[in-house]
Amino acid sequence: MPTVISSRPTSETVQSASSVAIASHASQNNGDRLIKMLKSLYQADQQVKFLHLHAEADYLMQQLQTLKQHHSSPENSVPASSSKN
Repeated sequence: MPTVISSRPTSETVQSASSVAIASHASQNNGDRLIKMLKSLYQADQQVKFLHLHAEADYLMQQLQTLKQHHSSPENSVPASSSKN
């Protein structure tokens, strides 16, 4: 029959275990903070890219509208009766 040896934890082992738990918790908090910071930086970067694309799309729409107005204005169209043969 195997012999089971039970040992009671000493104050040193309890302190060591609590120190490891505290260090692990602090490390996890730092990791959580790092993840939150990286996510916010990533979101900020994506927002900047979106704003640039949005501004470029607005600019292109304005150019398109200007070109449409320019081509549809009566002074730029040539009447069929005045064209040279």
